[in-house]
Parts: sequence; structure tokens; C-alpha cells
Amino acid sequence: MDDFELGDNEQAIEELIELGYLDHGSKEYGITRQFVNDGYDSLSTKQKHIFNQSTGLLMKNAKCLVCDNSIPFSELPVFLEEGDQLCSYHRNSSFKND
Repeated sequence: MDDFELGDNEQAIEELIELGYLDHGSKEYGITRQFVNDGYDSLSTKQKHIFNQSTGLLMKNAKCLVCDNSIPFSELPVFLEEGDQLCSYHRNSSFKND
């Protein structure tokens, strides 16, 4: 993962905190940071279970209604906040058509 992508993902973590999906300092927060920095395979079995019940569940359910593509982690906060269930491509396309 390059520094730009890591920065976007770190920003996404902070936005998930602001939106109330993660609590700063919680075990879910720490596990999500490890996921962002080191990948899913770096998590222990117990950590994977916790991740899958929190942030992983959000990610699993985050799919665009138009194209059915999964939403990248860095775009997850916007997807959740907007509530339109659109990927960034289709969200931007809908604004152009207004």
C-alpha cells in the first residue's frame, strides 16, 4: 500500500469515529488500524472475528446499488454518511445529471 492510499485509509478511520461507527481507543479501532496498516492476514483469529463483526461487516454490506461494486475502505465514511448506497463514480454521475 502506498503512502497516499494509507493516508486516505487513516482519514477514513477518523471519519468513521466522527460518524460514530468506531470509538477511538476501542479494540475495534485498534484492529481496524492494524487492518489498514498491515492487512487482514496480519490479524489473529480473535481479531478477525472482532473485525468481521464491526468494520468488516460495514465493508461487506457496502456495495453500490447501480454497479454492485464493493466500496473501497477509503470511501466507506462517505458511503455511510450519504446513505445513497452509490459508489463515488455513480454518486458523481448523479450530480452531473442534476
